[in-house]
Amino acid sequence: MSDGIQLFTMKKVIFFGSEVSGDETAFRVMELLKPKMKGKAELLRCESVYDIPEEGEVVIVDVVKGIEKVSVFMDIEAFSYFRSMSAHDLDLGTHLKIMKEMGWPLKVRIIGIPFGSKAEDVADDVRKELEDQLK
Repeated sequence: MSDGIQLFTMKKVIFFGSEVSGDETAFRVMELLKPKMKGKAELLRCESVYDIPEEGEVVIVDVVKGIEKVSVFMDIEAFSYFRSMSAHDLDLGTHLKIMKEMGWPLKVRIIGIPFGSKAEDVADDVRKELEDQLK
């Protein structure tokens, strides 16, 4: 940051899921939000915990079983409490816990989409939460 030049790093928003019925909703929401979030955040599709960065700040959008409305989880423990859909889901919660325990410098916030939601019904709520989280 010399000569008064500030480097701008766009925040990453990871839409996590799989093509398994019900778990793909985050991907559908991402497609709906791309035009509205252009220039505000980098939207990334992620199907593997190994693609999550090990440091920095990310917002993860994922389907969560057991919630009734779009919700923000600021704590990995609270998020992991709800995870029970498949081995794929256990991987995300477990991986984030391991990262935390190892002291990896990753700040994670998670926006949960209720399992069984239609992308069109929750996209606006996810967008509002994303805009709040990206401030």
